[in-house]
Amino acid sequence: SNTISVLSNDGQSFHKIDKMLKYEEWFQWAPSNNFLGYIQGSNRISTINKKLEIMKMSKDTKFIYTPRGYVDRDLTWKSDNQIFVSRSAESDLVDVAQRPMPSIYQINLQTKKQRKVTSPSSGKGDFYPISIDNGKSLIWIRTNREQASVLIANMNGMKQRVWIEEIDLGTWYYEHWNWDEVFSLYQP
Repeated sequence: SNTISVLSNDGQSFHKIDKMLKYEEWFQWAPSNNFLGYIQGSNRISTINKKLEIMKMSKDTKFIYTPRGYVDRDLTWKSDNQIFVSRSAESDLVDVAQRPMPSIYQINLQTKKQRKVTSPSSGKGDFYPISIDNGKSLIWIRTNREQASVLIANMNGMKQRVWIEEIDLGTWYYEHWNWDEVFSLYQP
């Protein structure tokens, strides 16, 4: 397993945070706060034992936001108090075609309220959420494991539309795709 750690900017404090997979997109700092969001969990399979945790560095406290029976697979910050995750039911099914596919959920860190933002049709899943336009729009990748498209909507998931059709799939490893190999968004 890999360990996520944080080193203070003066090099004086080193904190071991948790165990997680070596996916750079699975940890992100809040836009303007010292909150570290990351997908915690060991085991190489993305559909078991993966939980969204938020580490509040100033208080040295961690909070888990993933409900029992679910896994979180990607994340993006909307604001210091809101985050989006790609979430599916937890499953260790060997048959890949039967593994649950995720939807995008929005989590309010203050109220702890969570709500489903996307509802892909059967056999499709929503991955790699990206908050854009200062938190006004959301982009994500929808795939059926054979082809993928980039979708865009407002932050409530309303007015969804396909933005880019038929992109290649990133490298696949146990239900994790390296989407940054096939899609990169420039935000000036």
